[in-house]
Amino acid sequence: MLAKMSRKTFDSISEEQLVHACFEPIIPRIMGKSKEVKEEVYNDLSKGQQEIFMFIIYYNHASKSIEEYCWWTKYYYNQPKVWIGIKAALDYFCAKDMFQHFEELEGLFKKDSNAVIKKFREKFTKISQPTINIIGRYIRNNSEDFVDFS
Repeated sequence: MLAKMSRKTFDSISEEQLVHACFEPIIPRIMGKSKEVKEEVYNDLSKGQQEIFMFIIYYNHASKSIEEYCWWTKYYYNQPKVWIGIKAALDYFCAKDMFQHFEELEGLFKKDSNAVIKKFREKFTKISQPTINIIGRYIRNNSEDFVDFS
């Protein structure tokens, strides 16, 4: 399930556009589907696509607002398999700042959370774009895993 685009498009779009273009073909296969179907789709993806999937399912929700950030961060933290998957994706792409952010969030959740988590949203916002850029550069350097240039 590689993203289809021309080499010209690939070379001209931003890292953020590239990351989303590589995730876009997955959306219709998972939107509104059961957990079992989502897991089946996930298992059919390449390793790199799985890692994009794990980060983007979080990022697309958490980046919308402070309320969404708080809700989705807690939601995924309370699903250890998913939380570990998101962190593994950040490690895979060497997104060190965002990985560290998740480590700090874990420490926060082990104590208390509501008031303090809002401060973490500011940091998340600051490091989100560099993280997306890291993932985009990875895609550019490993295009055969993500893009069909037909």
